[in-house]
Amino acid sequence: MASPIPTIRRGASFKAVFAEGRRYYSDLLVYVLLRRAVEPVPNDVAPLRVGYAVTKRHGGVVRRNRVRRCLREAIRVLPVRRSEPAALVLIAKREAFSATFHALMADVEQGFARMRLLDG
Repeated sequence: MASPIPTIRRGASFKAVFAEGRRYYSDLLVYVLLRRAVEPVPNDVAPLRVGYAVTKRHGGVVRRNRVRRCLREAIRVLPVRRSEPAALVLIAKREAFSATFHALMADVEQGFARMRLLDG
């Protein structure tokens, strides 16, 4: 079973990624990737950290949490390259709220492949 990837939680870390990161666009998500660490990382934790931005204007708390959980699970099962320090924020578009889990998973896999974050 794949281990979960650590998340970005601090507002300053989100701001750093938004200010300096490179944006990648897909049908369901916007990816903002910063190829350096934004928070100190212990030795036993993967240097890749992921943050999730799901805004209130797209739905209530139940719908937002569903999208967040689906994204977290889609990333957890991917063979993510964990060797280089990076910070990634996934921003859900309105279309992500009506997408199935398999559509979200395919979108995340294509996005990670575009950003060269997959092993193999």
